[in-house]
Amino acid sequence: MQGNTVSYFKSMILNVCHRYRENAQRLSHMIRDQPLTPLEQAVYWTEHVIRHKGAPHLRSAVLDLTWYQYFLLDVTAVLALASVCSPHSVVGV
Repeated sequence: MQGNTVSYFKSMILNVCHRYRENAQRLSHMIRDQPLTPLEQAVYWTEHVIRHKGAPHLRSAVLDLTWYQYFLLDVTAVLALASVCSPHSVVGV
């Protein structure tokens, strides 16, 4: 009885390992399926930036945030104020 349990768990573990390996190989093939070599991609994007005069459409929006928005201090302040001013935050009730 115990031998069957051990062999069952061993086969289940091997099955999971096999499926994991197949999925890893499938994803590896998908990632490596690139139409351009890395050098060709670098040349393409360099030329793209030159054609579009610095490509402002590719800039991250975070560059336009103020420091307190970047660190979410405005959101934190509103939530702290709401929690302090809420009627459920009365101490001693």
